[in-house]
Amino acid sequence: MKDNLIFDYIKNCEEEYKEFLRTSYFPPYEIVLKELNLEKAENKGFDSWATALYTISTGQHRLEIWDKLHTLGSTGKYIVFHELTHILDDEEFVEKDNKQYVANHGYTEYHASQVELLQMLGVKHQNEDIRFSENDMLNTVGGMKTVKEFTEFPHNIANDLINRNDFPADIETLKPLWG
Repeated sequence: MKDNLIFDYIKNCEEEYKEFLRTSYFPPYEIVLKELNLEKAENKGFDSWATALYTISTGQHRLEIWDKLHTLGSTGKYIVFHELTHILDDEEFVEKDNKQYVANHGYTEYHASQVELLQMLGVKHQNEDIRFSENDMLNTVGGMKTVKEFTEFPHNIANDLINRNDFPADIETLKPLWG
């Protein structure tokens, strides 16, 4: 029953995402549930709520996601929107090409961050006109934050990680911060 709740939550987010894009298509992806790991978070400095993974050789997509994200309700939707954007960008632009995958990373991270912010601001369709201030408040999984605080957060975590005594013990630690 618990697994059905998270799967239903993700699929509902996907439907809202498709409505946001005004499309009926979304590529297939495997959903892999994970627990947040306190030991990993302490060792690496964080753990991610979700990660979209792409297997270049097969073109298959996988969404690894916290098994309790659905308990956050509408507050967690921006996380799913962010990862769905990575899946769609990889589907559209990478096409099983190693070089394209690397080249696409900067674009897809920027794009996914735009989409998550629009979702948090309540935008229903991607082409909707919107005005906002960096002082506007957002309901994040970490509590209420201004737009400015929210957008600076990944930068601040990256700085903290770089300043750790064991950096770069695992350079892959930074990748989830970019997406």
